[in-house]
Amino acid sequence: MTPQTTTPSGPAVSEGSTVSAASLAKIRALSASSDAVSGASSGGQGGKSISRLAVALIIGGVLLVLLCALSFTVGSRMFPLDRSIDGFLHPEANTIESKLIWAKRAPRTAAALLVGCRVGGVGCAHAGVEP
Repeated sequence: MTPQTTTPSGPAVSEGSTVSAASLAKIRALSASSDAVSGASSGGQGGKSISRLAVALIIGGVLLVLLCALSFTVGSRMFPLDRSIDGFLHPEANTIESKLIWAKRAPRTAAALLVGCRVGGVGCAHAGVEP
């Protein structure tokens, strides 16, 4: 096996092989195009590219909403999602779902969200403290 060296232009090259200038130009062009697509070359500010942070926030928000909706259906007495949504949207209804959601499950979900926010805030504050 021949030892590999890194050339100043980037890719690793075996000592016995030669790399043409055309192939290096293709590699650089592909690298530049992938940077432009991901937004790395423009600092995430260019064109219609969406940053990874935005994608993560969107996915996290959707998951949070779905899990909150699921928390209204899960408990000692489980009922279907459509009935729990109906009970959530109509708090004045005289149904067992509405009474359970507004008396027990909505406060439980709100408390869980507040505790999660506080834990996240404390984690961020702790990470920002200099040792």
